[in-house]
Amino acid sequence: MKLPSPATLIATAALCCAMAGTGIAAGRYIITNTSQISPAVVKDLQSPPVQIMSLTQDPPTLTPHLQVPGTSTVGDYNTFIARLRHAGRVIGVVSGERTLVELGSNVNWTVTDHIPGARIGQSLALWDISYDFHFSHADSILVQGDAVYPLNPDPLLSVGVAQYRAIIGGTGKYRFAHGQLVTVRHANGSYSQTLEFRSS
Repeated sequence: MKLPSPATLIATAALCCAMAGTGIAAGRYIITNTSQISPAVVKDLQSPPVQIMSLTQDPPTLTPHLQVPGTSTVGDYNTFIARLRHAGRVIGVVSGERTLVELGSNVNWTVTDHIPGARIGQSLALWDISYDFHFSHADSILVQGDAVYPLNPDPLLSVGVAQYRAIIGGTGKYRFAHGQLVTVRHANGSYSQTLEFRSS
């Protein structure tokens, strides 16, 4: 039997691996001799499929903790919490905090690299952010990363601009989760939160 090309194997592996009880599946083939394909392809075939969880986040409740009221200072932080919905139904909450770690005037970054559509000359600040997506008492997903925001004691993401952060773990059925979170803010204050991850 002639083996299909590696590209064909990759394209069909995610569906078939989920259906196969054992072995590496691709189309109608069960590959028992992997010597004819590269180790990288074999590893990809053996990886669990990527899970995509698309959620809507309600406008968050933000609580600022400012060292000097009315100004932005390194070390300021905000805590936040919001409900998470899927198909309109509340399925959990997201909570977390963000800490101001550097003012944009001290970082040699261009505006367009970090906030598409931002105004040239706009004051910026770098924030470190952590999220905890809670789905039950045992099941949660932890996210960590940073973002450049317009300088403001109560900063918000630009509307319609995707921000990417790492999924670094979880608990319960998500205890081996790793991947990325894609966050997009909408004009009504809600957010799209898309979690793309593998579970092992």
